Amino acid sequence: MYPEALEAQDLAQPWANAPPVAGELNPFSFIDRISLYKTLIDKTNTDRKFGADNATNPLWGLVYQLQWQHSSGRLNVADVSDLIDPDSPWGFGNFTLSVIPYLGAIAAGLVDDIVVTPPQSECRFEYVFGQTQSDRTVPVQLEPALEDWKRVFEFLQTSQNASDDEPLRLLMWRAHKTSLDVATNAIGQLTTKLYSAAELEFLTGWCRMVDFLAAAAWRTDHDAIMDGGIDVLPSRPLEVSDLDSGLDTLPESVRETTRSVIELANLSEGRFQRGLWMWQRMMRKRSARDQAEDILHVALSDDASTWQRLKLIRHLL
Repeated sequence: MYPEALEAQDLAQPWANAPPVAGELNPFSFIDRISLYKTLIDKTNTDRKFGADNATNPLWGLVYQLQWQHSSGRLNVADVSDLIDPDSPWGFGNFTLSVIPYLGAIAAGLVDDIVVTPPQSECRFEYVFGQTQSDRTVPVQLEPALEDWKRVFEFLQTSQNASDDEPLRLLMWRAHKTSLDVATNAIGQLTTKLYSAAELEFLTGWCRMVDFLAAAAWRTDHDAIMDGGIDVLPSRPLEVSDLDSGLDTLPESVRETTRSVIELANLSEGRFQRGLWMWQRMMRKRSARDQAEDILHVALSDDASTWQRLKLIRHLL
């Protein structure tokens, strides 16, 4: 059983078509990556911990992120076929958030081991591949991420209470950040770009945004994804002309999110770190994390009143 709202989403068909993971995985197949998430979402809902329809499972955010990247053409720069380009920066970022979590679940004893096939040709990123845990090739930079995801799934197997999932979300966001930091570092060292300058700005801002979401233990269950809207992200890679037009070529519902992500990318490292420090200081309190979405809206909104902004100060004290 899955959330009823899933049936109306673009994800519904690939979700229905994705078989359980068994034997061998092609990590450069979109459907195989959906299968990873489907198996993890099924296996983690022991005793209906996340409800009969698994709606409160925080792994849903990763699934919808992959679906958006696929449908918007960000995983394969040539088209939106099932195959994921091993040279795609977005695809590599998702590899660290799909295959690496699954390998963490294997290490935690939640799922059976699998064969992970390597890319079929030389590519710009280093991937995990191999027959079993004992002989699998794991790039050293991905080892901390794999360990963090192992802790997530160990915690899931021992935790009996899902009524308060914040401890789980904090662990997941830590693993998410450790994974994506590897991708961010690799993308930053690219000399040949597959995307326009505008799309690379968007990707950079997207990676930076994770630091803010992680500090807030942002909700990523199915209801939260639906409430936040899944049509607020650009449905295609950005072009320089989008920036030249002030993003006016994008649907109105997409502009605000896209503009905020790009503005985050364009902050100097110093301003970014200062802003992140202030946000992390506010988010150290559970009361602030519970109101994180409202607080972030006030912090980013041009229409926020002086009184609303002054109220934020209390979270810094």
